Amino acid sequence: MYYPVLKLNPFLELLYGGAGAAGVVVIPLSDIRVVDEIAWGDRTVIHLHWLHTLLSPAKSQGEAHVIVEEFAQTISGWKARGIKIVWTVHNVLPHRPRFPDAELALHQLVSVEADLVHVMNRQTPRLAESSYRLPDGRTVHVPHPSYAGWYGNALGRAQARQLLGIRDDEWVFLCFGSLQRYKGLMELVEAFESLRKENPARRVRLLIAGIVADTEYVKQLKQRAAACSEISIIARSIPEGHIQVYFNGADVIVAPYTRTLNSGVALLAATFRRPMVAPAMGAMTEVLGAEHPLLYDAAREAGLLDAMRQSVDHTVQPGYFDEILERHEPNRISALFFAEVKKMLDGKPRPRKGRAQGRRK
Repeated sequence: MYYPVLKLNPFLELLYGGAGAAGVVVIPLSDIRVVDEIAWGDRTVIHLHWLHTLLSPAKSQGEAHVIVEEFAQTISGWKARGIKIVWTVHNVLPHRPRFPDAELALHQLVSVEADLVHVMNRQTPRLAESSYRLPDGRTVHVPHPSYAGWYGNALGRAQARQLLGIRDDEWVFLCFGSLQRYKGLMELVEAFESLRKENPARRVRLLIAGIVADTEYVKQLKQRAAACSEISIIARSIPEGHIQVYFNGADVIVAPYTRTLNSGVALLAATFRRPMVAPAMGAMTEVLGAEHPLLYDAAREAGLLDAMRQSVDHTVQPGYFDEILERHEPNRISALFFAEVKKMLDGKPRPRKGRAQGRRK
């Protein structure tokens, strides 16, 4: 059983795609409380994903802490019934926490109580250690699956650009995904304008497309970009059938994040075989390769601009995308994930230490 059921992208469907072959029945939980009504045996697993959803009913810090304490009791009840807990670490902590102290306490709780911790980026234990410790003996690495075979990919570059209203001779940067502050979109607009001014004769365009996650921020972004006609901000949810239009119409994908742990957009770019400009941090390095020439040092002021400049003349090496897509092939990733879950179910109980005490930076 997994919780929560979020339709941010098809990650869950891809991760669980090999359930049948693995002999596993997967059930979504829209309400985690129904677990108390299920009387299955000791081969039952609850797979937790984005923990911040547990705190959504809270209206104050005090209420949030009560929810954490109640969830601790819930976990104790699950364990008393022989139910195992798996946790996938999507973010060290939420990008926009409503109640930071309670969020931290919740993550510390689950990091201790989970029978298996799934990370998609090998750097996760190190990046999380200032907040909570992930257990060495119960933490496994299974990468994020690519989106190969999920999204339609029938449009050629010319047809995609016709639908987008983009000329053939324009060099197009695409930033795709939910519009949030940590995505570095203001910095992207600034870097793009600098690049455009360097060579006015070269036709360049920037597309920023994705659902609005921060209304005030998007308003500021639109005001900042209003004077540049070569920047288009498509602030809405993009239907699955239209994703190929944006990726096949672009020349390079840009993800100027100020922080990141895992990145679906890196796999999305590889799925559509588009090179990517990104900071050398988190999953970007692991997915794209530490020597990828379009990775940049986010601490360097001109890092993003230099990488965007370099991308215009970048040539993708033969087999580069094939290697990424092979490592992240969805059926392979799903099989690896369920193999780790079964090892956990078949193994001996591991010694458990007291609740970890983390500290926030």
